[in-house]
Amino acid sequence: MSKKNISKISLWILIFSILSLVTVAMVWSPRKELKIRGNADNLLERYDTSDIIEYSGCYINQSGQICINGVDPHIVFKKENIKNVTTIVIKLKDKVSGDLDVQLYFDDGNEFNENDSCIKTIFSGDDNVGFELTNKSLKQIRIDVDSDFNFDDIEIYSGKSIISIDKENMHYERIIYSICFTVFIISILLFIDKKLNFSDTIICFIGRKYKIALRDLLIFIVSLVIGAIIAYFVSGLKFMYSTWLFCSAIVAIILFILISYRTIKDKPEKLLVRLVFVSSITMLFVSPIGHISWDIDSHFKFAISSSSVAHIGLSEPELEVLTNGGNFIQNTDTYAQNIEKINTLNKNSDAIIKYIDHNISLTALPSGVVIALLRLFGANFFVIYKFGQIPIVLVYSLCCYFAMKRLHSGKMILAVVAMFPTSLFIASNYSYDTWVIGFVMIGMAYFVGNCQEEGVVSTKDTVIMVIAFAIAIIPKQIYLAFLIIPFLMKRNKIENKKKYYSICSMAFVIMLFDLLLKTIFETSKGGDVRGGAGVNPTEQILYIIHNPVEYTRTLLNFLKDYLSIRNMNGFIDHFAYLGIGTTTVAIIVFAFLVFTTLTDKREYDVKAYSKIVYIYDILMFFGTVVLIATSLYIAYTEVGSNTIAGCQSRYITPLIYPLFAVLGGSGIRLKFDYRVYNYIVMIIMQSVSMWCIYQYILIKML
Repeated sequence: MSKKNISKISLWILIFSILSLVTVAMVWSPRKELKIRGNADNLLERYDTSDIIEYSGCYINQSGQICINGVDPHIVFKKENIKNVTTIVIKLKDKVSGDLDVQLYFDDGNEFNENDSCIKTIFSGDDNVGFELTNKSLKQIRIDVDSDFNFDDIEIYSGKSIISIDKENMHYERIIYSICFTVFIISILLFIDKKLNFSDTIICFIGRKYKIALRDLLIFIVSLVIGAIIAYFVSGLKFMYSTWLFCSAIVAIILFILISYRTIKDKPEKLLVRLVFVSSITMLFVSPIGHISWDIDSHFKFAISSSSVAHIGLSEPELEVLTNGGNFIQNTDTYAQNIEKINTLNKNSDAIIKYIDHNISLTALPSGVVIALLRLFGANFFVIYKFGQIPIVLVYSLCCYFAMKRLHSGKMILAVVAMFPTSLFIASNYSYDTWVIGFVMIGMAYFVGNCQEEGVVSTKDTVIMVIAFAIAIIPKQIYLAFLIIPFLMKRNKIENKKKYYSICSMAFVIMLFDLLLKTIFETSKGGDVRGGAGVNPTEQILYIIHNPVEYTRTLLNFLKDYLSIRNMNGFIDHFAYLGIGTTTVAIIVFAFLVFTTLTDKREYDVKAYSKIVYIYDILMFFGTVVLIATSLYIAYTEVGSNTIAGCQSRYITPLIYPLFAVLGGSGIRLKFDYRVYNYIVMIIMQSVSMWCIYQYILIKML
């Protein structure tokens, strides 16, 4: 058998193995349902319906069933001071036919609040659910259930809870179906391969790149070893993984900078992709675990909802993330506190306490697949949570690489924007903003790259440019204006105008239609509840229509601060709940961006763009900012307010590169060695990022 055939067979075996694991992981999980009960010898108190002192949004009928008839239904039991409570078990008279969520509030002296509550599920076919507490003294108990239930009693225990994992969870039929599906997909791929021979292309690519991959792997290993030695002495002869990873990152960055000497002049993207990856992955693993970034609960839900094509069984710590539970939401200030928090969250991370529906989305799917695979192999919560974010880092790193690769000049403009510390931080957390920023850079780079070169735009470049902008817009259709950019290509660069404009128009119409549907849906559902009780999109739109002068004044006053120099740290060096960078650093980075915009120009940029491109880019920037502010005024701000709530500075970030990529025109072409120029730009930006990691992230892990 020839070497070529052996390579092909090995490749297809590898593809089949990976695809089989992914399909099995997406349909089945080895997790089982968690049961908590108390020891009968340690029973402290038992409550039944006679001990209920308050019904809100519900009532008890003649047969003893509690029926819902209002909003926020709950029952409250009599006041009593019960000490050393470790377990509470809620029992029903009948087994439930479907999963029933129960939220337990316990007043331990702070009255009823969300932080002192737990949500558990009475699984289908069961009649009870247990809650494990940490030796509390309780004054009162409240139960929230959103559907009718036949309440029996509540049992309160002291002593150690009895925890068991019940119900066999082996679904052989799902596994068989997934293997059959894999065989079907492989058959289709083999058929396509006969026509296109893409397997040969993959084998050739691996043959060309495997030495580089091995070299990079060796650099990471050497960096981890050297970093461990440095960190051991820096940390006072004790091991802290945060210091180890930070020191290792510095070593890796230095080594990557040194080995890039030959390529930095003409192919700086090879260094950029490594710097972006190392910086983001360092932020990811050095950061304390907790609610450290914007809307982590929502974005983690997107990821975990994309980890299966069936119902997803959540573990207790995963539910803590989704509900902003007390064990997760509170951020730590020291390494020891973080380790204690990790150990607490890892308890019961292999058992199901609640099911949620799957909801697969494009931007969350890569993280979902990794979460599914880790869950299949029984990984604990910390590993699942952290490693589930690696695909986001990879997506952003690759977007930066392919965007810069397509440019003929202006590569350092993209490098500065791509290495904004806030952008790297977003890429290291669960967020779809990474897709917006990354794919906007690809779309714009393909537009700029085609404008810079002779000849006509290829169909391939047209499709990539338009699809990149469309992917960027999928999570946030408010950036729809990006899809106008392809229409601004010089007409003499378009060979088949009908085909070109058809591709551009199709994407624009589809995304516009999607935007209109979502706008109607958001307006009709009552706005974002986080904005407060006074939020009402319909009334807010009417307010704007009937009071245009007042709203214009509100908008201009808001934009005056929103777009000011002192607010630039909001999109350059803002680290959400870990800290906000200084305006000084933001100004330095912004000045550096202006410098590269004016100086990173070559002969390619002379007469590259028509005047309409400059005009549109400026109008698009300010127009999109106005749209963003207005949309949040409608969906997030109380009716008639004289300010705009929820409009964060990071929403500007996707607009930065498209603006500055063309803003400098033909620029100021200085005579200097581009190897030195590229090195200076990337080393300075990397130094800023590492300083920010130390100042706002590592310092909380010492």
